[in-house]
Amino acid sequence: MKRFSIILPLIILIGWVATVPKSYSCTAICLKDAAGWVAGFNHDWLIKDALIMTNKRGVSKIAAPPNEKISPKSIARWTSKYGSVTFNQSGHAFPSDGMNEKGLFVAILLLENTKWPVPDSRPAISAGQWIQYQLDNSSNVQEVIANDKNIQIIGGSPSNMSGFHFIACDRTGECVIVEGINGKMVYHTHKNMPFRVLTNTPYAESINSLSQGKPIYGDVYHSETRFIQASKRLKETDAHSPKSATAFAFETLKKVESHDALGPTVWSIVYDLANFRVSFKTHDNQQIRYFDLGAFDFSCASPGKIFDILSEGAGDVSGKFVPYSHQANRKLIMKTWSQTPGLSDLPGEVLDRAAAYPESFVCTE
Repeated sequence: MKRFSIILPLIILIGWVATVPKSYSCTAICLKDAAGWVAGFNHDWLIKDALIMTNKRGVSKIAAPPNEKISPKSIARWTSKYGSVTFNQSGHAFPSDGMNEKGLFVAILLLENTKWPVPDSRPAISAGQWIQYQLDNSSNVQEVIANDKNIQIIGGSPSNMSGFHFIACDRTGECVIVEGINGKMVYHTHKNMPFRVLTNTPYAESINSLSQGKPIYGDVYHSETRFIQASKRLKETDAHSPKSATAFAFETLKKVESHDALGPTVWSIVYDLANFRVSFKTHDNQQIRYFDLGAFDFSCASPGKIFDILSEGAGDVSGKFVPYSHQANRKLIMKTWSQTPGLSDLPGEVLDRAAAYPESFVCTE
């Protein structure tokens, strides 16, 4: 009963994005050099705080309810197959992006007017936990797509709590974009993905704007402009592979940064999918820092690790991660929720339940 006593009150946690400011935007790209594929991600928002967190394999989990209409029997349950490292602003288990030990990268980006399919008999999961589920269970893009039969994204209440789409890329350079368009699941793969780029417009609309050479759908958050700029940059790599895909990715992310005071680019990350290295820089620290997934023990009997993204320094930070704690998770939630319109006045007991959610996980080793 302890697991459910923690999980059931967490509907508000899943819905924290209901009041995200209109300036919230992101950009994701994927390209290669002679050594292999890398994925890049700009996270644009008004909040800079985040923890980089390890997530262990062999952990039994129950999803937090997507909304108040979902019964406990309909909630997704799984045991993680793979360890991962993720960037988290909303607390442990709700990342914005990350990579697992198989070299799978997954990220979430704002997409207004998302409409997921009508709920059916599949186990329910929120958009906020879909990333972690895929990193826990998928070794490549094909498995991400195949997991559609195992889980279903359910919208929150109100429905704009799930206005997102996703991109996932693996070590072979295969990518998929996952969207909820007019009540249908839409998957863009290599067959209908001429450019491995995603911003905040439905992918098909972005491609139409690219073909016209200019934005044609209103360019909300400068989304289509960023898509066109990034796609043109990546087209250069089709003609000749860059010497360093990581450096080229950072240069590309720099060109499509947001400078909006309400939603600047708070961090830029490049995931080396071939070499399992994650490099990043932040708005306030432009020094590139990095860590290797091989530096961490992902067995569930080992302690989880965290790193404050606002820490100073440069270079290899693999050895600077510290043990995960409930207190650190709660402190993060206190910081980010207090800065989010609509969540800043929540009672402390709600924050306590949100911070305690990871304590419902069970190590199976």
